[in-house]
Amino acid sequence: MKSSIVLWIAGTTAIVSLAGMGAVSGLTKDVTLVVDGQATSLRVNSDTVEQVLAQHDVTLTPRDAVTPAPASHIANGMRIVVSYGRQVDVTVDGVPQTVWTTGATVDGVLAGMGITDPDALVAPDRSTPLTGDGLAITVSLPKLVQVTADGSTTTMETTASTVGDLLAAQGVEIGPQDAVTPSLDTPLSDTTTISVQRVTTSQQTETVEVPYGTTKQNDATLAQGTTKVATPGANGSKNQVWQVTSVDGVAQSKTLISESVTKQPTNEVVLVGTKQPTPSAPPTVAAPNVTPGSAQAIAQGLLASYGFGQDQFGCLVSLWNRESGWRVNAANRSSGAYGIPQALPGSKMASAGPNWQTDAATQIRWGLGYIKGRYGSPCGAWSFSQGHGWY
Repeated sequence: MKSSIVLWIAGTTAIVSLAGMGAVSGLTKDVTLVVDGQATSLRVNSDTVEQVLAQHDVTLTPRDAVTPAPASHIANGMRIVVSYGRQVDVTVDGVPQTVWTTGATVDGVLAGMGITDPDALVAPDRSTPLTGDGLAITVSLPKLVQVTADGSTTTMETTASTVGDLLAAQGVEIGPQDAVTPSLDTPLSDTTTISVQRVTTSQQTETVEVPYGTTKQNDATLAQGTTKVATPGANGSKNQVWQVTSVDGVAQSKTLISESVTKQPTNEVVLVGTKQPTPSAPPTVAAPNVTPGSAQAIAQGLLASYGFGQDQFGCLVSLWNRESGWRVNAANRSSGAYGIPQALPGSKMASAGPNWQTDAATQIRWGLGYIKGRYGSPCGAWSFSQGHGWY
């Protein structure tokens, strides 16, 4: 009680005197003053509740409450109730808050907060009186939640504060690897949906192939461009140990832990031929009835058609004297060159005519075209030949 109640005894003589005159009952009134639960009977001659409180040193703050209102007029037999405001810590569904209340009991505090659900779980008991500051009240309101665990879904009403509290109350054990959504410390609310996923890990061993490789080796006994398998390849094998993570019995991921080779692969060995081909002998052609002199005459007659003057004839005679002696069937068995211009291979001259093997004019036309395209003139070709021995 913030202030002591002191009976007002001043003016006793006057009251007695007035009583003797029959006026006491009109000036004084009997009231009961209840301050923070403690009741005191008083005889007062005040006009208002506010005056009674002031005369008895009852001081109010904005957080306190008085019934009836301070401006109310005093009536005989009136009961004046003063409730002091107190600071109380209230945690509702895991959410703490501090409130000021004039409630006399825990139930009065909750009523002031609008919490009237009779199914709410309250500690301490609702009838517990508030006797001082510092009382802590915990409230868990009923909530409709859904829990999915171990293959079944259940909808229930609960006063548990958090996901973890509810699962514990329902006997749902949570393993160290299990996944709970939302987290265990999440406060519950209406329509909360809880999912418990059982997470397990296991090991499994798999046997897989180890592919063989291929090694190439040069072989001078094989013709160039050909290959031969000397040693067939064979795959090996290895064991792999995997850690498999499963959620509710369904594999979700796996991680390779170790592997060991149980059979080494055998590499394939391939021989690659490097032997150069032997030049084929030019075809044996019957000697034509064209003498070197006749061939030179044909060539001299064709010079102008290729843009060459007669001054180039001497160089051409010298060039093809060295190459073939102006013989239509001249063949170089070493290189395979053939004919008057010594084409390599001789079949190139087929571009000048189908009878390139025996016809001097065909060979000469091809040879003059080759000289013009590569050296510009017979003298250019002869100059190159003198420096290199070929043209």
